[in-house]
Amino acid sequence: MPVNKNALARYVIIDKCIRDTRNRYPSREYLRKIVSEKLNTKISDSTIDKDIKALKEEQNAPILFDRNRNGYYYSDSNYSFKNSINDEDLWIMEFATAAMRVLGDESMNKKFKGISNRMSKGSSTEEDAEPEFFNFISIEGSYTKSGYHWLFDLYMHIINSRTVSIAYAPFGREKKTHIVSPYLLKQNKNRWYLIGHSHSTSSTIVLALDRIERIELSREKYYHDKKFDKDAYLRHSYGVFHTNEFPPEKVRLQFSNTLKPYILSEPIHKTQVVITDDAAGLTIELDIYCKGNIDFIGKVLSYGDDVLVLSPGYLKDEVINRANGMIEKYL
Repeated sequence: MPVNKNALARYVIIDKCIRDTRNRYPSREYLRKIVSEKLNTKISDSTIDKDIKALKEEQNAPILFDRNRNGYYYSDSNYSFKNSINDEDLWIMEFATAAMRVLGDESMNKKFKGISNRMSKGSSTEEDAEPEFFNFISIEGSYTKSGYHWLFDLYMHIINSRTVSIAYAPFGREKKTHIVSPYLLKQNKNRWYLIGHSHSTSSTIVLALDRIERIELSREKYYHDKKFDKDAYLRHSYGVFHTNEFPPEKVRLQFSNTLKPYILSEPIHKTQVVITDDAAGLTIELDIYCKGNIDFIGKVLSYGDDVLVLSPGYLKDEVINRANGMIEKYL
């Protein structure tokens, strides 16, 4: 059974203590002290007891207790918790490492490596070369990492409800400073975006992290917009578009039989439901923020003549107008 990262870190430290030939038979009190110091957090005796039990029952660690020496030892001197990591553990570690290569810039990857070292060695000061098994998974990412260095700072501002002043340089427009109460970080098409409340427009704002030039704390009071529902946004958004002006709505699309297997195997959106599936094709319904959503309009256009917009009417008209505009360019 895979263990969570906090327990894993404690297991590694306990294992290292028990195998330490310089201090044989470590007591529970000693283990608690060392684990607390290494992880820089207070650990209780009961936590150590639970960890010892988990190591014995779940990780098959041959831990025994010597009453005369009041300490723990391994009945098999060759045992090591690191060597007991199973294939699923390795898979999780490799996948996380591959994802970090994509999602993080150099500084973030360095921090992640430090966390991995603490988990594998029980210390933040020991650094080893990346294990050779971290070479078999590749995740597609962006060719530019610009803006990723803002992720941690913005994350901390969000969880601490801090208003920020953001110097922003949009494409094709003048630079502007936005006072924002940040709510959410979201990735879309290999780019990261901040969704928050704009204090100047009193509405939701979406900012691309790679266009941010500077972030500073603002003295303005953090604003919790009751009209912004994070759960609803995550459930109904397509791309990063959002507006409080228009609610989510039902969108119906009819696909040709050529595209049917692809739409069924890889749904366009998490709210996708099948309305009809017959000789005429596949009709699906989505429940999304649609009006003015250029990300979704672009997605529909990408299907060409293999899709027919059934509703809403304004989306159908928009697709027709854009298709006619494309044709005119070739006439």
